[in-house]
Amino acid sequence: MPLLLHSYSYRFRGIEVRKKLKMIAGIGMERVNHSVQHKSHVPKVMIMCTTGIVVENGDISQGGTAVKVGFDRVGRMEAAQKDSYKAVWTAEGQRRHPKVPSNKLRSKGEKYFKGMEVTGSNEGTAENPKWALKTYFKDTMLPRLDDLARQYGCIIRWQWDGAGPHKEEGLVEYLQEEFDKRGWMLACQCSQTPPVNIQDACVFPSLSKSQSKAQAMASGKRCLREEEIWEASKAAFDRMALPTIARSYAAHMQVVAAMIECDGSNDFMNEKGHGHYNIRKAYVETDDGEGVCVLTDEAAVDISSELLKYETMCQEDADYSQMRDDELAVILSAGYRRKQLRKCFCALKQYKEEG
Repeated sequence: MPLLLHSYSYRFRGIEVRKKLKMIAGIGMERVNHSVQHKSHVPKVMIMCTTGIVVENGDISQGGTAVKVGFDRVGRMEAAQKDSYKAVWTAEGQRRHPKVPSNKLRSKGEKYFKGMEVTGSNEGTAENPKWALKTYFKDTMLPRLDDLARQYGCIIRWQWDGAGPHKEEGLVEYLQEEFDKRGWMLACQCSQTPPVNIQDACVFPSLSKSQSKAQAMASGKRCLREEEIWEASKAAFDRMALPTIARSYAAHMQVVAAMIECDGSNDFMNEKGHGHYNIRKAYVETDDGEGVCVLTDEAAVDISSELLKYETMCQEDADYSQMRDDELAVILSAGYRRKQLRKCFCALKQYKEEG
């Protein structure tokens, strides 16, 4: 039984630029303009988010049980090297840092959270420390995955994008060795395909909107500070329902089917309503409230496929080990190349219908 995990890092901002905001003057809902000195001065917090879905029958199109694996802030607690003071503007429009007790931000030796650059295995220096993914996996993520594997009795399949730190040689060798010892799978998604990672397709957009709502309700025009960004985003992640995450993974197959329909390109993203696949109609929440399953009729017959936007490849079509030699020959004749995947699928489907 596989446990499919998607991981992604995202930079939450103290204020997000929004388009098509609602303005209803009749009820007092006016447009609110936010201002900041420069876009580089907007506070930011980098977060590493990992979620997953337990697929009981090995077929993600049938739904499953969602799990929240991690929502970790990039960086660590550091001791301040000197006293620091807040920036203020003078009457002449100059930016100053008055060294007065009422304006002190933190004292020397006081602990504070320091955001860091993400690397593969490079820890940086004492003056310029970095957040190494190798250390993160060794101390934090791998123990979590071991607990999940024991809890669900499953095989971990880890997927993330091909960012530079993810492909750093020291990290890849370490992870491949650890995953091979446990019989797990490690994979980077294809280039230029953010929709195939549900963090980028669903989780982060939802959390970003929740954070913007918290910012507007709590601070009005003021940008959130780093600690406020972390608290708002973490609270939004904790509130996110597990069935919502499970539906995102169910939509994962629809994204793949859309790419096959477009011969491997991202043209489907330019279509109106490209992010809607009728997932809410085709999948229902499970009785335990921790996942989703396909919609069935009174006779327990699966009717979800009739509601989905794209036809997906079934498990039997994707499992080459269960195919006969003549069926494999059909796929070989159609070609293995990614841009011909749709032709392979259609050729096999036509062969089965004729035979």
